[in-house]
Amino acid sequence: MKTAIKHMNADQIRSEIDAIERKRQSIRVEQDDLFDRSARFEVERRKLTEQLSEIGKRLFEIAKSTTTDRGEVEDLFSQNTHLTDKIEGIMSAERMVYREIDANFARDAALDRREKLVMNRSRELQSQAA
Repeated sequence: MKTAIKHMNADQIRSEIDAIERKRQSIRVEQDDLFDRSARFEVERRKLTEQLSEIGKRLFEIAKSTTTDRGEVEDLFSQNTHLTDKIEGIMSAERMVYREIDANFARDAALDRREKLVMNRSRELQSQAA
């Protein structure tokens, strides 16, 4: 990469700077999308966790009571399992989004390094022209 940039002329440098800016804009749009997805997952996970908590409270009330409705208990355990599975799915999706965010930041950092090299070459060409 460094060698290729070292041999660029002024027109190629300008073209590379434009390409870097387009890539940076694309990365920013992707980052916005990833952060929005992450926020939606967090909200959904919170709602499901609250529902899970309500089920736990109800099961605790049933455990303290003297009369027990076996059908209600089985239904609550079924809901509990279903919500737990959904929460695990959301957490898995969140982990995937976090990995995508990390990869996105890595691409952004690589682009920053490339931009630095291109800008150094641009300054070098300007000083040679002067």
